[in-house]
Amino acid sequence: MFEPTLGVNYDFVVRAYAVCTLICAALYAAWVIWQVCEGYWLVFVPFAPCLVWGLWMRRKWVALGWDKRDALAEFLVAEELEKTQRADAQAKASQAAAAEATEAEEAEEVEKAEAAKKTD
Repeated sequence: MFEPTLGVNYDFVVRAYAVCTLICAALYAAWVIWQVCEGYWLVFVPFAPCLVWGLWMRRKWVALGWDKRDALAEFLVAEELEKTQRADAQAKASQAAAAEATEAEEAEEVEKAEAAKKTD
């Protein structure tokens, strides 16, 4: 929770939290000045601490050198590696199934040949 996550763009996260915090401030100001929108600003209050958290995470994210392209590239490489590993596992499973089928066919042929020898 307090370390940057691979594949997350903290620039976007901070911007989203900042927009919601600004909405909160605008609604609060409207309530204080004109007595309109009473209480609506309370809905957006949780975004203020989230903004602080997002700024903290973004600072660490930048310090680690994970700019947008690097994080996305690492995420895509990890995803591609996972796909390759799944494909390899499926290929091994199908090879094993094919080998079992071949062994069964060979055993069947041997039985037929033995049965043919007995009838001769």
